[in-house]
Amino acid sequence: MIQYPEMQVFLPLRPHSLNKEYFTYELIDIFTEIRIMEMITVDIIKKFLSDNVIEIKSTHNRLSVPVINRIYKKMRLGIDFSGIKVENGLICDGHHRYLASLIANYDIDRIPYRATSATMVIDWNDVVFDHEDWDTEAKIRMLNEQDAQYNKIAIEKLNQLLK
Repeated sequence: MIQYPEMQVFLPLRPHSLNKEYFTYELIDIFTEIRIMEMITVDIIKKFLSDNVIEIKSTHNRLSVPVINRIYKKMRLGIDFSGIKVENGLICDGHHRYLASLIANYDIDRIPYRATSATMVIDWNDVVFDHEDWDTEAKIRMLNEQDAQYNKIAIEKLNQLLK
């Protein structure tokens, strides 16, 4: 990892798990500002799922693509996230983070957790990827503030990076 002191954000330097054909990049003056413009689509997600062995099983039948995109972008910028909750190879909490982490080639912690008796395994190929954003503008602001605090950076700096 390289740290850019003026940005106070660590940027991952590791090979991406997917081919470049999946994404478009716009890099602007790398030493003063880094802006990574990437858009995850349903087609990209489905191709990723069909091309890769997914270790942890889903227990959700729907996920929001805009939520995955926001998390993915933050992961690619080096923003740290709390771990996902897992029991016996099943995700109990953190589906969006897990999928974003796989696509971003970001190592996310796994926290042991208890699944409920109603937990059902959903094959990743059967998950519906919703184009609708499940988060409100207020929730997005709140999550950004939490992420800034968790990463010990100013919210203004995080907002600048996310533009």
